[in-house]
Amino acid sequence: MKEEVFSLPLCGKYTLHGRINRAVQPTQKAVIFCHGLSGHMYEHQYMLARSYFTERGFDTIRFNFYGDEPDARRITDCTVALHAEDLKMVLTHFADKYKSFYVAGHSYGGLTILMANSPQITAASFWDGTFIPFAENKKFCAPWFHCKELGEHLVDWQPTPRVVGTKFYKETQTFTTERMTNWALNFKLPAQVIAAGDFPENMPYQQKLFETVASPDKEFISIAGAGHGFNEGNAVFDLLKNTHRWFERF
Repeated sequence: MKEEVFSLPLCGKYTLHGRINRAVQPTQKAVIFCHGLSGHMYEHQYMLARSYFTERGFDTIRFNFYGDEPDARRITDCTVALHAEDLKMVLTHFADKYKSFYVAGHSYGGLTILMANSPQITAASFWDGTFIPFAENKKFCAPWFHCKELGEHLVDWQPTPRVVGTKFYKETQTFTTERMTNWALNFKLPAQVIAAGDFPENMPYQQKLFETVASPDKEFISIAGAGHGFNEGNAVFDLLKNTHRWFERF
């Protein structure tokens, strides 16, 4: 499997870093993956997706919204709105190399796709994508707290709190039902919603995303036994199989 490194200059002083994996035969179809909050392009689902999709005639494009390279953004520099702009930049950069772009986003990566809403996207798959109005639903929210020493907000996700940043925290407090609904109503591209079947607290929001998104061509799938990260049993393979089946339709 051939892998190539690429980088794109972002607005200001930052650079976006990513990797392309090539299909066995030259292709004009590419799958772009958007990771979630505190995630990265080396997570298991994206690493497995490299071989899964390249063996089936797709190039794959992965990148980090932030990273440890000297010129990369740090997570504390980020917001979902910035990630949406990054996705649009990646689509534009590769526009002359592919006829079809298929985009899959996990968690906040799904919200990134929804907010980007680029007409360059052929079809989208939301992998347990974020659709929670955090500004209103305080019960669901993990507790945030401010660290004076760092001057940043942390989110208390188990098993350990993580530095996410004050910019991200403040943005989540603007995610109202009205804003989330408007993003979904404006999204009319083919949309697949894949829910983690063993994450019951999030299931109503997955169903709401599916019901609200205005795509005339859409489908809803729940993967039994899967947690939010699709780590359990064969969940990740069910995830990739269903995503591939959906993308092949378009």
